[in-house]
Amino acid sequence: MKTATDRMYRLTTAGTLALQAKRSVPGWYRTILAMIPGETPASAICATLGAHSSKQVMAWLEQLETLGFLALVDRAGAPAEQASADFGFDVVLAHQQAA
Repeated sequence: MKTATDRMYRLTTAGTLALQAKRSVPGWYRTILAMIPGETPASAICATLGAHSSKQVMAWLEQLETLGFLALVDRAGAPAEQASADFGFDVVLAHQQAA
């Protein structure tokens, strides 16, 4: 049985824009997003953030996933779900960056 820390994440387009945003995205978002250069296991992120409990780190990852900044990757390497909301975040972030 797979555990939550066995999940693989990748940045979405919105996540990449959030990583680049300086003023409109909290620093802790960018800190976690910067740890995901490609397909990255949640266990590696939890290990890197060892000062925090795995439960807390997983809650943060789930929040970033809900915001559309991260996508789960299935075993075949394809996104587990198509991020249909990804476009909405792209538009918002592009607008905020232009301001």
